[in-house]
Amino acid sequence: NKPRAAKEKFVINPNWRKEFNATALEMEFNKMAKKEGFDESSAYFADDSTFEDDFNDEDFAFDDLDDDDDIPDFGSQPGLSMDERIAAAKSDQAKGRVSVPKSLDTFSEEVSFDELKKLGFRREANPF
Repeated sequence: NKPRAAKEKFVINPNWRKEFNATALEMEFNKMAKKEGFDESSAYFADDSTFEDDFNDEDFAFDDLDDDDDIPDFGSQPGLSMDERIAAAKSDQAKGRVSVPKSLDTFSEEVSFDELKKLGFRREANPF
């Protein structure tokens, strides 16, 4: 297959509504999914009439006790008001930079490439 040129247009079949076959599409998708290792045993089908009942308020509760130490809060510094944080973010944006907490900055300077590989990171072949 030759790659399409950026300016090359494609035409949608004007009869697609008449010729569309949802069953055939579903069968092809299922065949592709099985090749990828998925099957019906891992499927979950929601009952449309009771779908919302499957969830309770706890599923959507915000955990105030979890300080989310594992999620970086860029630009957050203790003691800053929301207006100060917004001003700092706008300043970062204008200067084309990102301010991060000192702990994240320290981590980025001390972490080894092997440690990053264990987390799933890879080196770009051509970064620029």
